[in-house]
Amino acid sequence: MEYLIVGLGNYPDQYSKTRHNIGFMVLDLFEPEKKTVWKYKPQTMMNNSGKGIKRRLKTLNIPIENLIVVYDDASMDFGKIRYRESGSAGGHNGIKSIIHELKTDEFKRIKVGVGLPDGEIIDHVLGNFSDDEFTQLNDGILDEVIRIINEKIKAGRTRIGRNCASEAQIYRIKQNF
Repeated sequence: MEYLIVGLGNYPDQYSKTRHNIGFMVLDLFEPEKKTVWKYKPQTMMNNSGKGIKRRLKTLNIPIENLIVVYDDASMDFGKIRYRESGSAGGHNGIKSIIHELKTDEFKRIKVGVGLPDGEIIDHVLGNFSDDEFTQLNDGILDEVIRIINEKIKAGRTRIGRNCASEAQIYRIKQNF
């Protein structure tokens, strides 16, 4: 069984350290445990992510059930991680694009909290992480996301056909987040 793990973010490199690029940051560290797991960073801007993902799923002949998308969520506290198997876009334009292109909201996703903005949302998500936030990302948050990805791939291999559409789990790695 093959899986496609997608990290959402923006190109070019000027966005590499922004909150919106948390998905890319995870994929930079993620090393698949199996040869049947593909990782993909869409080469489009965030708002058009769905087009590339749709093409990649088709090219690799991977069903939507085996798609996991990692992305930022500015409505969640920094460091909070939430796994869901379906749901709305919640205002995230990259997820809106994926739902539009795939014609479903039934795909696995891991949302990583980047904190609530003080001002405009666009300035917040396109702003760089603080030094303290980068330290916390590298001290466990990114590793926890990777652990969840591997856990869900392993669980998917053992729970084929089981309906988990309503499953939602919230992860916290450190109590001080």
